[in-house]
Order: sequence, then structure tokens, then C-alpha cells
Amino acid sequence: MATWAGMEPKSAGEFGDIFGAANALFSSLALLGVAIAIILQSQELGLQRQELSDTRDVLKEQRNEMKLQIAAFGKQQFECMFFQMVSLHNQIVNDLDTTKRTLAAGSSIVRQRFLEGDKGTGSFPG
Repeated sequence: MATWAGMEPKSAGEFGDIFGAANALFSSLALLGVAIAIILQSQELGLQRQELSDTRDVLKEQRNEMKLQIAAFGKQQFECMFFQMVSLHNQIVNDLDTTKRTLAAGSSIVRQRFLEGDKGTGSFPG
């Protein structure tokens, strides 16, 4: 028969049986380690879900704030354009020469463009 490290198979089996209790102990500890790892991962997953929920809430708040900012910016743009147009209107009114001669010349130019159509920018609606 074959020997291993100078032992007979019968005595080698008895020698291995000495470590049976240690084998059971280490197997139990490994199973306990797996169970603890599963519990810890479950807790971490719960924390990640909570963090994701909080992140969604923050993003909703940011979206609402962005909508308010866009509305305020649109109003600000409108007001700026409106006051520029009012200023331009006032400047045009102040620059008008209201003598009889210029009014007659202005009305003939308007009549001519209206009847012939404005070739530079398209015809007048009519």
C-alpha cells in the first residue's frame, strides 16, 4: 500500500479526523461571514435608495427654481425691449419736423409706396 509522509492510510485517516472539529468551526465562521455580508449589503442598498430619493427631491426643487428664473428672465427681456422701443419712439417723435411742407412730402411718399408696393421689403398688405 501507498504511504503518505511515512503514514499508513489507516493512521493518516485518523490523523485527518483530528481536524474535523476545526473544519466544522471554520465552515461555520465562513457561513456567518456570508450572512453578515448579506445583512451589510442590504443596509447599504437601503441607504442608497434613500440617497437616490433625496437626490430626486433636490432635482425637482432645482427644476422649479429654474422655471421661475426663466420666467423672470423672459419678463426682464420684455421690459428691456419695451423701454428701448419707447425710448426710440420718443427720439423719433422729437426728431420729427412738423412743418406743412414736410408733412405733404411725407404723405406723398407713403401714398406712392402704398400704391406701388414697397420693393425693398415686399408689398404693403392690402
